[in-house]
Amino acid sequence: MDFDFEHVIRIIIEKVDELERSSGDEFLEIFVSEIRLSDGDGNRLDTLAGLEYGLSRSRHWDRTNENTVIHDGIIEEHLFDALEDLEFPEETENVSLQLLCEGMTDLEEPINYEFEIKINYGK
Repeated sequence: MDFDFEHVIRIIIEKVDELERSSGDEFLEIFVSEIRLSDGDGNRLDTLAGLEYGLSRSRHWDRTNENTVIHDGIIEEHLFDALEDLEFPEETENVSLQLLCEGMTDLEEPINYEFEIKINYGK
């Protein structure tokens, strides 16, 4: 297997950033609940729990309601650790990653989002 982890990590961070922006000011908590690796036919090859890698992001306000406090665990280091632990097959050229994101706004509205990244790493 030979592909650019950094490129995939940048795509994941961009997707989570888009999700955060689309959640508005009341955004509170989001986490990657699951990372699935599938082959080109959609057969699941491996699955990881995102929280085991600290893949969460939250935003809330301090007691004065003036300052936003952010925790961001959806970072390159955590994503690299997760991708490195996935068992990518040697015998196939096409795989995809599906990331399931969940969360809750401070208005207790659920956030559920899934996105897929197709990878062709060739032989």
